[in-house]
Amino acid sequence: MHESVSCMLWPCCSEAQNIACLGVTSGDWDTLAHAALEALDVDTAKKAFFRVQDLKYLDLISSMEVRLPSVTDK
Repeated sequence: MHESVSCMLWPCCSEAQNIACLGVTSGDWDTLAHAALEALDVDTAKKAFFRVQDLKYLDLISSMEVRLPSVTDK
């Protein structure tokens, strides 16, 4: 999965998410979540942060969506 995330071929993020669903560590989910957030792939970031139960980042994404509606349009 690291290859899918590290290559940064977006929308490769959804491919990485599909791979992660096959069973990877929470560290891999965390890596995917941070990479997706950095690329402003909000949907994938939310799903990955939810998977690792990182409420701090889920709150951050929620506030980003409220303040910057254009972020969710990407």
